[in-house]
Amino acid sequence: MLSSESNRQHPRFNLLLFVIGIVFMFGGFGLAGLFGIGSLISYANNGPVSALAIGLAVLAAAACVAGVVTITRQVQRLGSRELPPSTHPGEPWLLREDWEQHYARDERGGTAVFRMSGMPGVLGGRLRGCIEWLVPPPGPHRLLLTCKKHITKQGPDLLWCDEAPAAFHSDAVGASAEVDFEIPFDAPPTGNTRTGDITWDVTVASGEQYVAGFYVPVYQTEASNPARTKEVLEREAGARLLQSSFEPVRIQRSPTATGGAYRTHAGKDRKSAWSALVVALFFGAGALLFQAGFHAPVLPFAICGGLSLIAFWSAIWLMFGKLSTETSSDGLRVRSSCLVYSRTREAPAGEITRFEIDYGGSSGFRLHVWLKGNRRVTCATGLEKPEALWMAAWIRRDVPSLRPATR
Repeated sequence: MLSSESNRQHPRFNLLLFVIGIVFMFGGFGLAGLFGIGSLISYANNGPVSALAIGLAVLAAAACVAGVVTITRQVQRLGSRELPPSTHPGEPWLLREDWEQHYARDERGGTAVFRMSGMPGVLGGRLRGCIEWLVPPPGPHRLLLTCKKHITKQGPDLLWCDEAPAAFHSDAVGASAEVDFEIPFDAPPTGNTRTGDITWDVTVASGEQYVAGFYVPVYQTEASNPARTKEVLEREAGARLLQSSFEPVRIQRSPTATGGAYRTHAGKDRKSAWSALVVALFFGAGALLFQAGFHAPVLPFAICGGLSLIAFWSAIWLMFGKLSTETSSDGLRVRSSCLVYSRTREAPAGEITRFEIDYGGSSGFRLHVWLKGNRRVTCATGLEKPEALWMAAWIRRDVPSLRPATR
């Protein structure tokens, strides 16, 4: 008997889900229009409006949304980078023809080739090699190493990223550039999981354009060093930034008598703010229609009204929210504010266990400190990763007890 996971990966099962999604989408849309328009016509003619018809219209609309979500998930699954079953026991990285020959082809269909000096990339170790290109595009070039979790319900989740400059030099094959990245031990390996596919990519960027990309194998081997974790690598990277001429754009730091004061926007994201505002207006109109137009029960009005308020506050926060962090020998004081609202949280130095930098989607990277008792305080959002590393390094410098204590 096939497992439920095998069923989800079976082509016929996926085709069945796709057909069901189409039926739900068009059927739900038609029924919602039928019951909804009928109720509106009855209301316009001063006739009775059936609560049953309204309820059926809402259920049909929900079925339509479920159909759209199902179709979207199946389309995303078609584009997933799922690996085939391993035919090399003990060497799961020998799954593709190019990997077996110690190179990775350009996933964008170009002529570039990434020849790996060691197979595979090592968790808690390094990914090394050389990118060979007949005619690379004009520079300057950057190399990006990313680890992503491809989730079928939404876009990929960025789990790790690193960046380095790339210098292409002319040689016998055209031009080549060295690749050398350190990989954290506690990142996931390449492969398929129950919740999504894990991929590691090396990308070449020219200016703001991505011009080549290589899907690379990364696994734990005997050479893996468990001590080289994400936090260790990020702490070392932050310390190097403090020694360089790096100047952040999204952070304002002011020295104080007790340490430093940092100001950041809480994640200014106009696109997401406008999207949230549209959602707020949609549910707000629905709440008014239920209450004033159809005299429906209180529950639909309360649900639509509550969702409208949540979406509206999200839009305001995305536009006007601010975060400020003050440091002292006693710890951190983080103040979040938006228009007339403000909130202050304390992070005593003795309770801070670690720093965390994660990716918040279109709003950029976020810097958190974790406290004892599994509590988390967000210090900054809307940053580039080097800015988050720089701010974490400065906080460690401002609070003396964090220098040896934070691992």
